[in-house]
Amino acid sequence: MGSSFIKKTGMIGLLIVLLNIPLGFISDTIEERSMRNGKAHMQIASTWGRAQGITGPVLTIPYYDSQGTLQHACFLSDTLDITAKISPEKRYRGIFEVIVYRAEISMSGTFGRPDFSAWDIESYQILWDKATLTIGLNELKGIQLISAFQWNGNPAPLRPGEKTAPGIYGLAARLFPDREPDTKSDSASSGFEDANRFNIVFNLHGSSEIRFAPTSDTTTVAVTSPWPHPSFQGSYLPVKRTITPEGFKAKWQVSGFGRDYPGQWNSEQKDAQKAANRLTNGMFGVKLIQPVNFYTLSERSVKYALLIITLTFLCFFMFEILNRLKIHPMQYLLVGFSLSLFYLLLISFSEHIGFLPAYVLSAAACVVLITWYARSFLGSSRSSLITGGVLSGFFALFYIILQHEGYSLVMGTSSLFFILALVMGLTRKLDWYSVFKAAPGLKIPAFRSKRRPPTCNPMAEENEK
Repeated sequence: MGSSFIKKTGMIGLLIVLLNIPLGFISDTIEERSMRNGKAHMQIASTWGRAQGITGPVLTIPYYDSQGTLQHACFLSDTLDITAKISPEKRYRGIFEVIVYRAEISMSGTFGRPDFSAWDIESYQILWDKATLTIGLNELKGIQLISAFQWNGNPAPLRPGEKTAPGIYGLAARLFPDREPDTKSDSASSGFEDANRFNIVFNLHGSSEIRFAPTSDTTTVAVTSPWPHPSFQGSYLPVKRTITPEGFKAKWQVSGFGRDYPGQWNSEQKDAQKAANRLTNGMFGVKLIQPVNFYTLSERSVKYALLIITLTFLCFFMFEILNRLKIHPMQYLLVGFSLSLFYLLLISFSEHIGFLPAYVLSAAACVVLITWYARSFLGSSRSSLITGGVLSGFFALFYIILQHEGYSLVMGTSSLFFILALVMGLTRKLDWYSVFKAAPGLKIPAFRSKRRPPTCNPMAEENEK
């Protein structure tokens, strides 16, 4: 095989390696724009309300232990039903879009009569009049309106930002604000019934996501929203869900047997703080995702950049060896730069018109540019149009791969196998030893001749003529 063939293939390989440099800068640019988008999200969330997590309610009753030290006993509910209506909205920081929401939360359920017998606490040691109910929220700034709170049918004021249950911050309510302290009271006259019902309705702001903690023996959560692109998150998936273009409905039912924390604890226990912290371990909920995250898709598309450049170079190389052309390495390099700029065009257009229109526009611009440029060194309009068609096919193929992440490996592998088979089919009769030996510009294929070898008999040759 001629040395010119080895030099040519080596030069093409070197150009592919060198094109990693601009692709690296483009990848850094995409990452920087993604970080700016995340910063815009944090800025809006800091003023509107971050992702919300709702814990509880937790019933807290203070008491004095045998040493006369004030302690707190915490109890979880027997049943908990939560209904959340989420209304999504879009907010903008410059050109960056952030999904926020307004949520109307309705919580109801029951508590049993508090039982201190496990800790050998007598009724006179318990401060029944200071019993409180706490709902944990990780973003109090998002609270907008507290419509109602009732305990056994009686209203009670909710106060935000109080730490009544150890380790739990949020909304707190004194259950018996008008009750006088009575050290002689027993559990029957403590104000608690065998089944104590509560009902809470409040509105809050949040961004992107909302989660709930299963802090009951039986927790039921129903969420509805007009947002058509939910992503269910956390330790539990909904038992029922319906997703349509008009929105979604989801319902969770979680049993208390699956949690890793007890239904009651007190501050005397060594792991009391851990018990409070574990309330958030099993959180579940929904995230309002954008249907197309063009930053993620752009980052993934850059990973295929070298592959599409290599395939384009392979297309030009096939024209060289089949049509006896000479394409200068600088022409390869300029085509490689134009393909690299595709990804910069893609991210810049995506921020304004969306990923799919940006992909089509950027791909069309690169295909037209390379087709026009290839006409100058491929020698014919037919060859340049073939190049444009092949390049369009590559862009279409890689867009499909980007949209089907789960099938990207099988689709990519199958496509490469097909391309390899096509190259092998086109070159199966090629005399590789004669590649680049013919004079430049010769427009005949370098196939082996099927004509019979000339005979040594001059008379026979004359007769054939």
